[in-house]
Amino acid sequence: MEFLGRPENPSRPLPRTTYFCCTEDRWDRGNFVTYAARQAHSALVPLNLRPKSQPDPKIPYHNPGLVSADTIPLDIYHQLYTTWLYFGLLSEFLGVNEAHDGITLQGEDEALAEQFLEAIYTEFITEPSTDSATDHIRYIKGDAVLAVMGFVETALDYHHNKERLSSPARLHHLAECLRLVSGMLNVTPEGFDVSLKLSIATLGETLSMLVHLSKSYRSLTNDRPWVNFAWKGNKFWADGTPVREHMVANGWCKSDLSRANTLYSRLQTVYYLSLLDRKIPGRNHDNCDETRCVAGQIDNATYKLSHDPAMADICECGEMAVDIAAVNRVLEDAELSTFPVLRVSGWEDGYERVQMEVEACTEGVEYIAISHVWADGLGNTKGNTLHRCQIARLGRLLHAVEEDVRARDPEEKDIKYRLWIDTLCVPVAPKDTDEDPLPEVMAERRRIYHLALGRMAEVYQSAAHVLVLDQTLSFFPAEDVHPATALLRIFASSQWMRRLWCLQEGVFAQSLYFQFADKPVHAESLFTELELAGLKDARCRHIAADLAHEFRRLSNPHLQARPRGPDFLETIQSSLSYRAVTVPSDEPLCIATLFGLSIPTILSVSSVEDRMALLWKLLEAETNTIPSLVIFRADRTLPEPGLGWAPLSLLTQGDNNAMFTGYTDFSYVKDDSTELLSAPIPRSKMTPAGLEVLLPGMILTPAISFSGHDDGEHNERDMAHAWDGLISGNGEPTIYFHDEDNNWFKLSDWYAVFGTEHGGPRVPLSNIISTPSSSSFSKDLSFCKTLDQCPQLGLIRSEDTTRMSGSLWLLVQILDSAPLSTCSSSESRNDTRREKKKIHCRWLRKVILTLLSTSPPEELVAKTLYSISRAVTTSFEGRRLTNEFYSLSHRVNGSNNTEKEVEEGKEEEFSATKEKLRTEIKTASTKAWEETPWFAEAVEATMGAGMEGYIWAGVVMRFPHDRLARKVAEGEVIWVVD
Repeated sequence: MEFLGRPENPSRPLPRTTYFCCTEDRWDRGNFVTYAARQAHSALVPLNLRPKSQPDPKIPYHNPGLVSADTIPLDIYHQLYTTWLYFGLLSEFLGVNEAHDGITLQGEDEALAEQFLEAIYTEFITEPSTDSATDHIRYIKGDAVLAVMGFVETALDYHHNKERLSSPARLHHLAECLRLVSGMLNVTPEGFDVSLKLSIATLGETLSMLVHLSKSYRSLTNDRPWVNFAWKGNKFWADGTPVREHMVANGWCKSDLSRANTLYSRLQTVYYLSLLDRKIPGRNHDNCDETRCVAGQIDNATYKLSHDPAMADICECGEMAVDIAAVNRVLEDAELSTFPVLRVSGWEDGYERVQMEVEACTEGVEYIAISHVWADGLGNTKGNTLHRCQIARLGRLLHAVEEDVRARDPEEKDIKYRLWIDTLCVPVAPKDTDEDPLPEVMAERRRIYHLALGRMAEVYQSAAHVLVLDQTLSFFPAEDVHPATALLRIFASSQWMRRLWCLQEGVFAQSLYFQFADKPVHAESLFTELELAGLKDARCRHIAADLAHEFRRLSNPHLQARPRGPDFLETIQSSLSYRAVTVPSDEPLCIATLFGLSIPTILSVSSVEDRMALLWKLLEAETNTIPSLVIFRADRTLPEPGLGWAPLSLLTQGDNNAMFTGYTDFSYVKDDSTELLSAPIPRSKMTPAGLEVLLPGMILTPAISFSGHDDGEHNERDMAHAWDGLISGNGEPTIYFHDEDNNWFKLSDWYAVFGTEHGGPRVPLSNIISTPSSSSFSKDLSFCKTLDQCPQLGLIRSEDTTRMSGSLWLLVQILDSAPLSTCSSSESRNDTRREKKKIHCRWLRKVILTLLSTSPPEELVAKTLYSISRAVTTSFEGRRLTNEFYSLSHRVNGSNNTEKEVEEGKEEEFSATKEKLRTEIKTASTKAWEETPWFAEAVEATMGAGMEGYIWAGVVMRFPHDRLARKVAEGEVIWVVD
């Protein structure tokens, strides 16, 4: 495990990786991809990972998730993985293994190759301890493996230069080896040694990076093999794992773990983080969850100013007020059009003598702007004051930055910085509860406050440096600390990275400092140190690669670029992920400041709903369009008519909720003929009726209309789910349907697939805001019930669905279809003006659509279940029982979910009818099972073994609605989504 990086003073002991093999289990230097077959272990390799030349189709795969634990002992897995996937892979990259031409890359000298292999085993495995009679275990020495990575890197380029094997062929072979190892790590059995799995994954990750950086790889302009495999996996610190429990016990917030798991793709990075201690006195994350950290939230009613942390327990100094009249004069000076800064003096002699003087920030005045986390007590909601000890502390911190600047640039020896901090330089916002009764006074205070807010972007853009103060950083030292440790504390675990106000302060900064316990550190210089360390240590390269993405999110040039392009919103959305505000109505204000939009316009209203409505209108005016993908990412939307598609918040909590980013978590399809799933996505346009999106999709209409029911009060819409209640449960989250060309699809509930942590279908706005929207649907409304409510449905296709077997679509209720009208949005899309039909629809929920031709067994199951459903519903007896069951169900259980009006004497009749209908479906299912070729095998492949007696329930679950789909080609209609 020494192969994995670790911080100074790791928070837990480092595990060692056991060498599970005996002497005779050594690597044989043969072809890497066929090793399992040579050892008669093909059954442990999934069919899709077996070499094409030797697929072994007659040897079934022993899935460890299905086969009983005692079928194949864990020792067999441990020995195979150690020899093949660790030492075999390393030998492959060192050129020791048999190549395509039957010789090794070391040449025809077998003795030389054997010497290489002998050196690997001698140097990379510890000998049993001679000091203990019990310690006979041998371990893999990760530090020794790390030491040869430079040789591997050189070897990759050596073989490229010598052309012993053509570079493309060699690289594709190495990529295939890495793909095989990555795939095998995903099918380890329960109880597999965690340390061994991490060691193999880390080796694979490092070799992948070396291939990616090699000259031979970079020299390929076309046909580059894929080597960026997901070595980290998704379960490194999953709920319930010892690593997660250890991290939470050591001060980590659960939402920080979720954020890091989403943002960091390298195993080296997340392992390093797992060893980072975050225990901070007084910091409690007990009430935090997977998506939100409440430790950084403040309560204005109970908020208290803090003292200097160095003397917080003993200091009793009073508050010191800024000259607010002088602050106001600077802000109101129309000729200067600037903001105030503070000259802090006397701090060297203690807080009793500290002084502040207000100055206008004019040309030549250099200052440091403070960016701080309000939860640490440096803010003030009641007045422009701070404790005197804190002002003296700010003076000391400014001086420390001055010293660091002088050390890096001797020409700055006379530099003296002024101070800007919002607590003292922005007048306190007037509140409706203030005692001042004069409206004109309140209006004047509000005007000045708005002036100060409107200049916030300029404050941070013009500062010589921005200094970040955050107790989650200032509690830990930076001296003699590896740059990876300091940077990961900043970007992966600080509260500053979770606050939205802090984002703009970091983005606008020309020079960014972070204050640690003993000194300020310059972020860019720190990252340069990490990159230099990566030249000698491959582990640092991975961490630097992950942190480079964080730097881009923080200093995103698209945030300040003009003019704004059509991809502007997609580009910056990742910067907003996992950020939060205490006051919801601050979000649109922060975002408007960040984008350079009109602050007075946002401030003209006060509620979060009104401000977000204005923000969306300003965003469209700024960018000339809204990304169509926005309709696929919102679960809480605005109540204003025409904005029912618009998210109430842009602060998403993870990639699967990302508002404008792609959706790529599905396996690829080899069939290129699925044009329905592969068309490019155009832009959209805001209108008073909703968001116009020109996207392909489908229209779903009922294929069967039940009739002949005896009471006459149930219409076709009511009968959409005629078998509701025939089996227990609230409806299956997956259904099948087909289109006019007999293409079969699987429709799955997005919320069931990804779980509750991603939210539910549109939460009623009445839970969030005062005025509910008529288009809101209950979070508890099941997938099936949603389909029940709407006689005509639409499916709109999302972005990034090219060549995918499963893709994100939007399920909508079609309200009406307007007559053919000219496409008003054609000019903004640069389309040829032509007549297009508009379909007005209501946002329902996100779904996953899968084309079943990519899975022939499941397609056969769907078609057969449908034939069973049709056989029942079209037969005289089946139709009669269905109508009778439906009618009695309403009489016994009530016609709605709130009133249960049970008709006396109907319970027994209902139970008897239910059983008869079940028997009818079972009989049809048994017949299909016996007469349909390959049906039993297809069911076992898709649903598991032993389903013969239960397949009838699949008919009820997968076909509660018989919907026929009609394709809507791109450009055929304009969806107007509200």
